[in-house]
Amino acid sequence: AVGDSSKGWVATWTSPDSSFSIRYLLALHWSLGQFSSSMEIYPSNLQERAFAVMAVLLALILTSTFVGSITNMMLEILTLQKEHTRYQRALRSFFKNYKISAPLAMRMRKCLLAVRDGEMRDEYQLKLLQLLPSHMLADVLEEARTPILSSHCFFRTLRAKHPQTLRTICHDVVLQV
Repeated sequence: AVGDSSKGWVATWTSPDSSFSIRYLLALHWSLGQFSSSMEIYPSNLQERAFAVMAVLLALILTSTFVGSITNMMLEILTLQKEHTRYQRALRSFFKNYKISAPLAMRMRKCLLAVRDGEMRDEYQLKLLQLLPSHMLADVLEEARTPILSSHCFFRTLRAKHPQTLRTICHDVVLQV
């Protein structure tokens, strides 16, 4: 119980010879009852009442935060679904207007979806990379791009003789493309 009172809910609902498990379950019942605001064990003094009010306020804040974040996620999903539907509708309209055959339309749809998914992934990656300090971004881009560029003999030679130039290319030029 909150406070040092012989008139609190512990004294009201238990006896001095009550076992630890009974007192523990009673305290757990009272604590859980604070979140639902309906209970048969109620505060008996000012300290318990203040604690009960704070517990209910905390539960209200946590619940509204949780509901708000779920609502926000649902709205984001809805926006993405609308965008996807608009994209699909425009694609179907194009196929219909230009009388594109079904097999070619399916191939186009698969290809365009793969490109779009890849662009979205790349866009997210670029946004994350922009958060890095420039020296760390240069390190990341060098490690990511050098194996691709080194497959060509010119860049392989450039890497061997002028590694700093290749680092600059990986950072400045490839980032602009």
